[in-house]
Amino acid sequence: HQGEKQLTYLRVEFNRSITGNFRRRQMIFGDAVQTVYAPVAKWKDTVNPDRPEQLGEQGVVLNCRQLTVTEMQAANDRRWFELLADGNTVVEGQAFTASAERLTYTEDKSLLTLEGTPRAAAELWRQERLGGKGSRAAARKIMFWSDTNRIEVDGAEYLDLSQMPRGSTQPPR
Repeated sequence: HQGEKQLTYLRVEFNRSITGNFRRRQMIFGDAVQTVYAPVAKWKDTVNPDRPEQLGEQGVVLNCRQLTVTEMQAANDRRWFELLADGNTVVEGQAFTASAERLTYTEDKSLLTLEGTPRAAAELWRQERLGGKGSRAAARKIMFWSDTNRIEVDGAEYLDLSQMPRGSTQPPR
């Protein structure tokens, strides 16, 4: 229903370390991190990372070397999560897969930012609909707004725009 808050499921598995800062509402997980992030209907609901159909349209599974999760809060008490993934990062959703050295995501803006290195571009593969033909972008930096399917690239190496919706891409800079 409109106006109701949506519950978000967040599970983080890691191998070595966890540090946090209570005042900043921040946790840092280290070494071989796997994260599941998806909307859920009830408090007791869980999401299995090996069952992509459970992710829904907005859910993702993220693997990286180190993950920083910060709960943000606006002056009106509205809250959202921001994620920063570093090191050999791969994120998969129902309709996209992305890889990068560094990834940031802000729930507030539905913005996924992928950053490559001088030797390895960030890459994004997308499908407009499940089972449909896909498209691919490889660039130094890729910004993708999941709520509007808008994409911007900086330092493009490869763009396959044949399956991108009209008006969804910005020309490379």
